[in-house]
Formats: sequence, C-alpha cells, structure tokens
Amino acid sequence: MKITVVGTGYVGLVSGTCLAEVGNDVVCLDVDPAKIKILEDGGIPIYEPGLQDMVRRNVAAGRLLDVLPDWELPIAEGECVQALTLPAHTAGANARALVRMVARRLGVRLAASPPQPAQGEAEHI
Repeated sequence: MKITVVGTGYVGLVSGTCLAEVGNDVVCLDVDPAKIKILEDGGIPIYEPGLQDMVRRNVAAGRLLDVLPDWELPIAEGECVQALTLPAHTAGANARALVRMVARRLGVRLAASPPQPAQGEAEHI
C-alpha cells in the first residue's frame, strides 16, 4: 500500500516508520525545514529508542521515502494519514491552522481525483 504521512513528530515519524517496517511504501511530509534537514542528514528529530535504526533500514529498503515539504505529488494516490499535534492551550491556534491547511489541501486533491475502489473491492461492485 502507498501511504503518505503528514507530520514527522512523535506520532507521524513513528507511525510512518512502523507502516514501512511492515512493508508499505511511505512518504513523510512536513513543513518544518529544520525537521526535514535532520531527516535528510540521516538523523531523527525526536527521541524514540530504536527508531533511528528502523528509519535507516526502511530508507535503505526503499519503503520509507523522502521527507518532503511539498506534498502535492505524493498524495496523488494511496492513503493519507494526518499526524499533527493539536495542543489544548493557546499556542494550539497555530497547530489548528496547520490541521485546517492539510485538510483543505487533501480535500482539493480528493475532489480532483475520481474515487477508486479499494484493492480487492472492484470484483464486489
């Protein structure tokens, strides 16, 4: 399965890496240039025991692809997971704006693509 994960924090990077670990093709997207740079340089922007080895292994296997700031292309097909934090305090306004931005962009992409039956679903239609 092709999966796009939006956000490379604790939820997104761990989820994307685990999805790649079980054989999915995953693209991670983020708007934070500092996180993207760390990942491009082979590091990880968070601490999670064993995660860096899993990231490197899945990048080498071709299952965990680039971390990109521009997510118009990878979201063209496959599943999309939005993994953004949404803090409850006032600083959460920026996070909510990010969630809305991702939802709008995803909505535009979905509206432009005709619905496709899920794998194995076509023979039941």
